[in-house]
Amino acid sequence: MGAKDITEKILADYNDVFVDIANVLLFQGEQMISPDSLKNERTLSQYKSGNDRLHEQERDILKSWTDGNIKIALIGFENQTNPDKYMPVRIFSYEW
Repeated sequence: MGAKDITEKILADYNDVFVDIANVLLFQGEQMISPDSLKNERTLSQYKSGNDRLHEQERDILKSWTDGNIKIALIGFENQTNPDKYMPVRIFSYEW
């Protein structure tokens, strides 16, 4: 991971920055998500590949948007310096 990606990951992990990004991308800037409604979630997951080997994958940022004890949504960010056309498929694998 490049230095720029690491810096973006650190910055976007702050709840106030995260909600600004999420509200713009998901709600056209309307303030639907607040910083205090977010909870950090595990970014590491494991899976077995076709050869039965265990692999680990790590998301950049994953937060749950909550209202009291109810999880409304999981929102994850992946930072990239260069576009990768396979990134959406890779992200889908995080959700298994």
